Amino acid sequence: MPGFKRVLLLLCLLSVCSRGQGIRIPPRYTLREEWKQPPIITEQAPENYTVFPTDDIVLKCEAKGLPAPEYRWTRDGTVYDPSLDPRAAMNASSGTIVIATTGNGVSIRNYRGVYRCYASNEYGTAISSKINLITESTPKWRKEHVRKFVKEAGESLVLRCNSPSSMASSMILWRTSKLSDLQVSDRVSQGLDGNLYFSNLLVEDSLEDYTCYASFTDTRTIIQKEPIALQVTTS
Repeated sequence: MPGFKRVLLLLCLLSVCSRGQGIRIPPRYTLREEWKQPPIITEQAPENYTVFPTDDIVLKCEAKGLPAPEYRWTRDGTVYDPSLDPRAAMNASSGTIVIATTGNGVSIRNYRGVYRCYASNEYGTAISSKINLITESTPKWRKEHVRKFVKEAGESLVLRCNSPSSMASSMILWRTSKLSDLQVSDRVSQGLDGNLYFSNLLVEDSLEDYTCYASFTDTRTIIQKEPIALQVTTS
């Protein structure tokens, strides 16, 4: 009998189709429901963001969602409206704010604080992490007497960088004053402290301008130390 029931069901379906009627299966979601998407933050400024006097402040905030989200900001827990700030401008397609600097360092200090970005549409709100904006003066090398080193071949030597301290992360590079790369090897290396180490000096290590550079990538700033001269003599 189960086989008879399957045949009967097939005949019924063929009868329905022969009369020009289709079988309507309701969709799980309507098209409008498929479009719904609450906002999600996709990019934001670093949680600890350091700027120097010569830098513009870029508070980045981007989100995706459908409909496209609208953005608002708070600073230290209160509303921050960039449209009321003549030096601030918000990107038309995102929540990113750019605050122009005057280059004298006085103005950026007024923008210190903890910022948050809110991206909202009718289906929800996404909130960025806290962005702690830190303003600093441009790092400077401390004054020191840089002398010429005269060493004999076979001796060891440490050229100290003594890079300036800063809240911004930095990368130490040793170059010549013409930005030529220094050849590192098992005999010449740069330590984690930024100093340049020679384990066994050779005459060809003689150079008039070993120069330490501090590169602050977040603020696109590079500063250099006074060149150090090295003369290696034969014993």
